[in-house]
Amino acid sequence: MSIADKIFIGHKTFKEEYKEDPDLLFVSSYAHEQICSAPEFERCVQSNVVGCELIPVLSMDQEYRFLTREDVEQARTSYNNSPSDPVLIRKLVKTDRSEAANARRLGEEKAAKHLYVPLDIIRAYERHFGNKDLNF
Repeated sequence: MSIADKIFIGHKTFKEEYKEDPDLLFVSSYAHEQICSAPEFERCVQSNVVGCELIPVLSMDQEYRFLTREDVEQARTSYNNSPSDPVLIRKLVKTDRSEAANARRLGEEKAAKHLYVPLDIIRAYERHFGNKDLNF
């Protein structure tokens, strides 16, 4: 299976599981090389793959990881308060409860899921967005 197929499947899985679109795509250095040479991403701007901003990570256990900006910001804040690797965050996910489909609710029902964010991803995020603000 090519890296493009894996990324498209991972994007679809993220959208189905968390019911939102990811903003960021973190990739290992090996996967980044494959993406740059893949014919499927030839027309894509290399910094934007499947609608996500591409951020290479120097050392990563996985080939790729989809996250939202809110998740990474929450992980940064949590890491600054109590350093640990990986950082555990709570992600609120919209739920579709079928047992009370016609019940009136004040707002959307959400359930909390725990999500682990490795420290390498947080550092890559800080490095990526820190370099964008530089003026020469």
